Amino acid sequence: MWELEKKIIEIGKILTFRVQVEKKGFGHAILQAADFCGDEPVLLLLGDTIYRSGSQKTCSEQIIEAYEQLAAPIVSIHKTPVDKVVHYGILSGKWEDKSRTVMKVSEFVEKPTVEYAKDFLGVKGVNGKDSYYSVFGQYVLTPEVFVALKENISAATEKSGEFGLTGVLASFIDSSANSGGCGLYGVVLDGRMFDTGNAEAYRDTMREF
Repeated sequence: MWELEKKIIEIGKILTFRVQVEKKGFGHAILQAADFCGDEPVLLLLGDTIYRSGSQKTCSEQIIEAYEQLAAPIVSIHKTPVDKVVHYGILSGKWEDKSRTVMKVSEFVEKPTVEYAKDFLGVKGVNGKDSYYSVFGQYVLTPEVFVALKENISAATEKSGEFGLTGVLASFIDSSANSGGCGLYGVVLDGRMFDTGNAEAYRDTMREF
């Protein structure tokens, strides 16, 4: 027990906390860490999610390696049943590799309707059928994303509103097409995510483990 306590104490020494004192959404919460991230890309993991890798490399290692190849903002993705798309951010685009693990994103929509997803967000598989890809819960954010977040929040006229991350990341899709920017990528990781963000999901996760 003492060994575990010492390990927790050592971990605590390298943690930095940023507190979001106002309820202004996910994007606003991320912006609180801008000074910590500085001018470096940063790995963002959702705090209510557990990740289990399917390979020798952790899910985090996999997305970091993808960033080293792509040098652009990345959203990890996985397949989602079409009837569940209303709960997630959904990405669509074109595969960049034969293994269908790297997608150049052309559209990123937060919690679309099933009808909209079927019409606009399906990604063709090898069998010719549409699949739907949602956020897996890990991101690599570049300094440009923090700049865009700050500009988005500063320009808002509704001070009591909530600010998301999806719309800001979606703006990088257009930057790739119109101004020579690096764009936005979705990367399929070899692993599974387990949600603990609500009672039902937490129960299902505990059953899995």
